[in-house]
Amino acid sequence: MKNLVNKVNHALSKAIGYVGYKAVALVAFLLVSIGPTSAKVLDSVLNEVKTEFDQGLEPVQSLCYIIAAIIAVLGAFNIFFKMQNGDQDVKKTILLVIGSSAGFVILASQLPKLLQKGG
Repeated sequence: MKNLVNKVNHALSKAIGYVGYKAVALVAFLLVSIGPTSAKVLDSVLNEVKTEFDQGLEPVQSLCYIIAAIIAVLGAFNIFFKMQNGDQDVKKTILLVIGSSAGFVILASQLPKLLQKGG
């Protein structure tokens, strides 16, 4: 129960920045009035939502890796054709391709940690 109260306090402190005081007071009143049995139900629902969200994390990571691979392959063709034509901006294109695909790989690998800190 204490854990739920801490979660509610944390959520209310975040909500104050987004909505007015009256709305936060209304939400606090509703949470207090639902009683301990409803609080247990609310806690179980929140745990179920977190579980569902965590299960959907792996496909998102795979999608980020796939996007990074597509960027790398298309960028390699782009760099090859620029080198064949003697374009001057080959170095810039190489850095852009490496940076963008590395960015997606880093994002995919750090995504679980980012979502843990946000929640």
